[in-house]
Amino acid sequence: MIAWRLYGLILLAGVVVWAVWWVAQADVSPKVVAVVAVVGLTPVVYVAYQEFAWQRNESRYTKAVAPIAAEAVVRCQRFTEALLDLDNYSGHVVYTADGRIDTVAHLDRDVCNDLARLPRQVTAASVDQVAAVHVLVHEAEHVAGVITEAEADCYAIQHTPEVAVRLGYGAEAGQEWALRYLREVYPRMSETYRNTTACAPGGQWDL
Repeated sequence: MIAWRLYGLILLAGVVVWAVWWVAQADVSPKVVAVVAVVGLTPVVYVAYQEFAWQRNESRYTKAVAPIAAEAVVRCQRFTEALLDLDNYSGHVVYTADGRIDTVAHLDRDVCNDLARLPRQVTAASVDQVAAVHVLVHEAEHVAGVITEAEADCYAIQHTPEVAVRLGYGAEAGQEWALRYLREVYPRMSETYRNTTACAPGGQWDL
């Protein structure tokens, strides 16, 4: 996937360079050539910068969930993918043809944006940002082999402090986010994601 994006950027840059060369061969002033170069290259530079930022964040999130699923690779949805995305899933993992869980944890674009904008002041995090951290951990639980949604959600709540440390926020931040998820998000989740008996102190999924 990364290779295809790189090839796309190279192709786009090549088209722009060709256009600039073509204009330069025509009987036009250097100013026009300069304008064409700036107008053509600006989106290429912007897209390249955005892609670099996405990949840097993906690497950061992958390292954050490594203790939960060492083989996990986090991938964030890109703009063009989001345009064609008709489902309402915040994240997902894919099952391979032989029934195994794939190692890629796919995160929705909005989730990745919320993670990237997570404030340094813990209490300033929005509900969406708290939920985004949870989704990151939840999908890592699936890659680690947890099948059911309720069990993955329960383990994700408990592993949030550990992931928060690896994101650079500290265990206290993770505990705050986990408690907020329990108070503000968990009660609104469907029964597929909730099991208040197993996911309780002393319950089956209590770590």
